[in-house]
Amino acid sequence: MSYGISNTLTPLISFRISETIKENINAYYKAFNICNDQRNLGDVTPFLLMQLKMILIAMEDLKKSLLEKLATWNKYEEAIAKQSDDINVLRLYSFLIQAALFSEQGISMIELQRNMKFSKYMIKNLMCKIPEEMLVIKIKNKFKFYSINLERLNAIILAESVEAIQKSE
Repeated sequence: MSYGISNTLTPLISFRISETIKENINAYYKAFNICNDQRNLGDVTPFLLMQLKMILIAMEDLKKSLLEKLATWNKYEEAIAKQSDDINVLRLYSFLIQAALFSEQGISMIELQRNMKFSKYMIKNLMCKIPEEMLVIKIKNKFKFYSINLERLNAIILAESVEAIQKSE
């Protein structure tokens, strides 16, 4: 089922459906047992209804999660706007924030090159303009993956908020 949904809709939903079924495993087995009961005469309607409910729950959970991450991303975008006047550095920050929020490992140099439409040399020059403590570099299978240090970014946001409060007093 997950495979079919990932081909028809999106792999994100199929991953979430697997989690939703694990979280509701008792309902899954109950519907399965109802369908297997001899008195049911092979009617799979209860199982299909349970599956549709799981798909709906998975889609609602995914939507909620993505909306939360979008709001967080927007907050971070606003914070980084103050970090540089260079539009390309800000674009790089944006990709690094997306990598931190939406990726397990980060974003590769090849993905950065493809998305920013810059050479590796140009991206490395832009990365030099980002403070070292803001950049997270992970190595997996000899490849580097980049993201932003969200803890450090949160600290900057908090410091700016405290400063704004102090100015208003």
